[in-house]
Formats: sequence, C-alpha cells, structure tokens
Amino acid sequence: MKVGLPLLVLLSIAACGRDPVSTATKSSGSPAAQAAAAGADTVAAVAQGGASRSVTLRFALEGKPRVGATSQLRLEFSAASPQAGVLFRVEGEELGLNDAGTPQMIDLTEEGKSVTRTVTITPRSPGLAVATVHVQPSGAESAEILYDIPVLADPAG
Repeated sequence: MKVGLPLLVLLSIAACGRDPVSTATKSSGSPAAQAAAAGADTVAAVAQGGASRSVTLRFALEGKPRVGATSQLRLEFSAASPQAGVLFRVEGEELGLNDAGTPQMIDLTEEGKSVTRTVTITPRSPGLAVATVHVQPSGAESAEILYDIPVLADPAG
C-alpha cells in the first residue's frame, strides 16, 4: 500500500499535466482527418430523406438557448468535391432568426475544408424547436437538401 498510493498520485499528476493541444497538433494527417479534428466541437446535422448529400452540415450552439435571449448557431458546411455558388437559408417557426428565409451564398472550394456561417437565434417559447437549413448545391440538377437542427430552449428568467 505504501508504494501503490504514491504511484497512483504520480500517474494522476502526469496525466493532468499533458498538453492536449500539442497532441492534436502532432497528428496533421489527411485533409479529411484535419476536417474531422476541426469539427470536434460540432455535431452532424440530420438530413431529411435518404438521398446522398453533396453538401454536409455540422453545427454548434454557442451558449444555452433561453426564451427571449439571443444565442449563436454556428453552421459548418463542407462538400466532397468543390462547389461554388451553394445557397442556404435557415427557417424556424419558434425561433426568431436574423436573416430568416434570406438565401445566402457560400463557396466550398476546397475538398474537406468547411465554410462557417453564424446565425443569431432568439427562441420564442420554451421547449424543443427546430431550425431547418435549406441547402441548394450548385448545379441545375441538384436537389435541395433539408437539415433539421433541434434547439432546446430554457424558459425566460
């Protein structure tokens, strides 16, 4: 027991002193691995329907949504192959959104690299609401992709 406890304390101290940034920096890897590491704090949005998606979406809520208070919804778009002129718009019945319904254009010019846009949301009522992101990939024959993002808002106060 005399040797076990000091050894446990020493191992705990060594683990706490590790620098996670230097570990992440060492693994540069492929562009796909770098994109996955960059999106580590985001969540994949769920698309409606079962078709393949030429544009993918990840998101993160910056701050806890609360009725009447603004929060930031960070959207990260990426594509398997470069696409210019991708249109997107965000809607939500129970969410006050800046630029609601107004299409915005983004260019996804590098494979595996994401483009980030931030939308300000203001929940109107407590509980679950859905922000729907409409994505129109470039190309005349490309079908619109709908992504649903759940937003759980706390009551005002």
